Amino acid sequence: YPSRGAKNNIADSWVEFDPSYKQYEFVEGIDTLKVSGIDVEALTNQILSSADINETTGAMSNMDTTALENALSDAQVKLQDYVENNMTDPTVLDVIGGKKTIIQEFPTLPSSLPFEVLVSGARYGALPSALQQKITISLSSSDPYAEIFGTLPSVTFPYAKVNNEKVTLSFKPATQADEDTLKSYLPDGNITDVSQLPSSLPANLIEVIPEVKVNGEVILSGDVMKLGAEIDVSMTPYIPGLGSLLKQTHTTIAGSFLSLNVVAQSVSPKKLQDLQAKLEQTKSILESNDQTALASITREDLLGDMMYAGTLSYFAQLQAQHELAGLASKVKNGLLAGKGIFGYEPKVIYL
Repeated sequence: YPSRGAKNNIADSWVEFDPSYKQYEFVEGIDTLKVSGIDVEALTNQILSSADINETTGAMSNMDTTALENALSDAQVKLQDYVENNMTDPTVLDVIGGKKTIIQEFPTLPSSLPFEVLVSGARYGALPSALQQKITISLSSSDPYAEIFGTLPSVTFPYAKVNNEKVTLSFKPATQADEDTLKSYLPDGNITDVSQLPSSLPANLIEVIPEVKVNGEVILSGDVMKLGAEIDVSMTPYIPGLGSLLKQTHTTIAGSFLSLNVVAQSVSPKKLQDLQAKLEQTKSILESNDQTALASITREDLLGDMMYAGTLSYFAQLQAQHELAGLASKVKNGLLAGKGIFGYEPKVIYL
């Protein structure tokens, strides 16, 4: 008051705003299918004809993606030629299309919201648990011969706590004796090639403990179990208003190293940049032959970061495909509760 923000003297009043309430201008991008000349139906049929399809489950395997790779490569060349020859200083928005905000500039702050408030709900200083989107991670075993029985303690996070973060399932030696047994199978001296490593381990001699970590910190651990035994890892999202849904249970092997993917809405570009820098730093240490620096490298620095990279890369590609599909169909696509498992599992031979 009295200038309504045109000149801010002493800020002494709250003014209601809703920055999410805005209008957009939709920009048509290039008709990529027309420019590239791709026959989508013919290409789809060609790819599907090469795959083994389970008609009952809808699962596909052994798909030959050569035709798709060739079509995309050819389309990229044609699209680039079109942009260079037909557009002047194009932006990404000009090429792929999308929406941009219609900016409204006011000489003074508006005196009211741009819409009529009909009902006001409860006000919270912090979002209550019942209204938070959450994910529950649990470990269990259904193997009657395993060393581990029943359902192990589970852990539940708000999605905001683990979204885009590094969440891993790994296994550590149960005792010093188990660690010594593992080390006894390593060759003497420096290991300079992967062929020096043992091709197999006697699982019956080694016991391990499963651990779920968030950014390297253990938040859930299980009971002692034999290396090579089976264990179930479950991921169950909770969506306010919908409840628990889309539970995913994966049977894995003790000795695996898995990234438990938890991504909603989008992948953070900063997370990708920070991870790239960390991987490059680890690579430099590995190539330095500095024994002190090498001794500081952990499983989380090696396998954890690599699997984490696979996680973020997958969801970044999925997000990009959703955006492009949405532009083509004029529909907004959003990833409500992304989850999955990405990583390494050993092969178990039973005798």
